Amino acid sequence: MVHWVAPQLWEEDEVSPAKHEEPQDLSAEGTLERTASQVAQIVQVRSILDRMGQRKGSVEALDRTVSELGQSTEQAVERSAADSLRLVAMLVERARKQTREFNEDLVDDMLALDRLSGLASQDRARRKSAIACIDALLERLDAASGRLGRLQKRLLTELEVRARHDGSEGKAPKVKSMQQASAAAPGFRWPSPSW
Repeated sequence: MVHWVAPQLWEEDEVSPAKHEEPQDLSAEGTLERTASQVAQIVQVRSILDRMGQRKGSVEALDRTVSELGQSTEQAVERSAADSLRLVAMLVERARKQTREFNEDLVDDMLALDRLSGLASQDRARRKSAIACIDALLERLDAASGRLGRLQKRLLTELEVRARHDGSEGKAPKVKSMQQASAAAPGFRWPSPSW
């Protein structure tokens, strides 16, 4: 069996040897011997951990968007204008789609981590840390999804009430595209998925 010496993978709170002015002694006690498959697995774990910062930022931006959509929903309901209600409903649907996409990406990472076996103890700890981070982000996405579902239901109910009040659905102009929706809400920005 061929053994590889894996490069040291540093935690965010640790300082790498490159940042020290004096080189560290790399004795046999300081290195871990790993098989080629273990090296590939820890690289995969590290890659997922590195992406977690970006994913966390995207989920935070989505949380802000959901909060803004909640406010927009309240304003649209107060105005009771069908075009405003449709616009916000379309924006809510887009946020729901983005939430599903984020969720799928995180589940894919979770499954990739679940498939790893035979890791060294330090590597298992990193894997466990990545799984904990993914779990926390998935919980936030579940909460956002639930809130978006409630907003969508409220908007659709208000649209039905408005349609009955107007006597027909066709009285209020419909928003036909995302370009029209963006033009109607110029200050609204979507979080860009950075992953």
